[in-house]
Amino acid sequence: MLARIMTTTPCTSCSGPIPSMMNAAPFCPWCGKQRVPGPGPTAAELGSAVAVAADKVDFDQRVLEARARAVASRKAAPERTFSSGYSDLCIGFDPQIGFALIGVHEPDGEPARLRAYDMYNKRIAWEALSGEDLEDVDDEKLAVRGHTVYVSIGRTLRALDIFTGRQKWGAEFTDELRYESGAGQYRGIKLSDPTPPGQPGMVIAVTIDNIMVALDRDTGRLLWKREGVPSVVVTALEQSGLLLFEYDRLQEVINPAQQAPVLRIEKPIEHTCVVGRYGIWQVRNWGWRDRAGIVLFDYLANQELMFEAIDKIEDDVPFVMGFNRVFCATDSGYKVCYAPNGVPTVFREGHRLKQLAIVGPTLFALMAKQEGTQVRRVLGLDPQNLAVRFDLGELSTEPNDNEDKQILVLPDMAVIVNSRDRDDDHCELWGVSPTGQILWRTYVGEWSAHWYQGGHIVCYAGGFKILRPNDGQIVMEYS
Repeated sequence: MLARIMTTTPCTSCSGPIPSMMNAAPFCPWCGKQRVPGPGPTAAELGSAVAVAADKVDFDQRVLEARARAVASRKAAPERTFSSGYSDLCIGFDPQIGFALIGVHEPDGEPARLRAYDMYNKRIAWEALSGEDLEDVDDEKLAVRGHTVYVSIGRTLRALDIFTGRQKWGAEFTDELRYESGAGQYRGIKLSDPTPPGQPGMVIAVTIDNIMVALDRDTGRLLWKREGVPSVVVTALEQSGLLLFEYDRLQEVINPAQQAPVLRIEKPIEHTCVVGRYGIWQVRNWGWRDRAGIVLFDYLANQELMFEAIDKIEDDVPFVMGFNRVFCATDSGYKVCYAPNGVPTVFREGHRLKQLAIVGPTLFALMAKQEGTQVRRVLGLDPQNLAVRFDLGELSTEPNDNEDKQILVLPDMAVIVNSRDRDDDHCELWGVSPTGQILWRTYVGEWSAHWYQGGHIVCYAGGFKILRPNDGQIVMEYS
């Protein structure tokens, strides 16, 4: 029976090995593409604990099961896989190797080295940079983009092949590179690699003395640099080959091949959300009437498509776009509005919006009560008329961090986080359909962030947990 469960079937798209225990999934766990599900192991083979549906297992039992999985994972992993804890590690995904954890390991009496840990096979994949000065290298000095692991050591940047650990190139700068703290997929080095893998591309980074550099992704050759740039956000504009550079109150659309701006925008833009080829701008003092509101701009056509005057837009709630509308929060989050031709609307008195998300035909709204106990709530709204389709009821007050990132949008569900006992150490992820049906619940512990990567849900919660989206089952973890 064990041999049958551990057999694999190659994916027809990426040839990745799909274990028979995942064979019933409607997507490839490596590339995320849809596939024809095959027969999986029976409930008797997997054991009664897996066969029991999540909604029939009480909360305490889920906590015990998660702790047991964590203990089993630690026992299965090699002793002292990394010298430091999980918080100093970086996670990456490649269709050829699956999920890998990257971090520094310093065995007793031996030089420090960079390690990659294969989460699927529970083994060390490779080691590199042995003997280098890695004392200060932690999650803030690492980044994985595409097929490359980037390591910031002092004033240098090393680019390693994620599959072998072989160094592709190195570059030296005038100072150390800037980094992003906190939890999330893009914590670590502030480094943009916006071009899809397999194409010529550039890597953009900014030093702490405000010099922006653009390097050839394959060779590390310096393409160009610009001084006096404290920060930059770089986004690829879909199906155009162009890159959008966002500076402070300045935006440029650049053709990487020509290394020159094809469009330069200097306007009072407060916030930008890029969707495909379009920019959604929050603006103040716009036009001859100096109005505040929302602008929809087509970067490829260099054309303003819409301006809607909306006062008191809430900065902390990101815009969402769908159904030919742009949705935003107003009046300190107590109201929601859309453009064009929307009217600010209150859904629940005394509650402030924390996040908006469009999942299928439904607009999800996460809100929290402001007076007394700040319990949270999730409503499903009709995006056409803002009528309430469903109410998930009163949720816990926790977690109350990263409130604008607590709803993860997948094609056919929202994945939200909640703690049933108001303890942020006891969080669950819920898979919720666009109709409000709770499809699954999975205990994850002390939640910090969750995101979609490599066809899976990656949860940063007391370690790294990899969940299968269709049923929420944890298929890999490291803590």
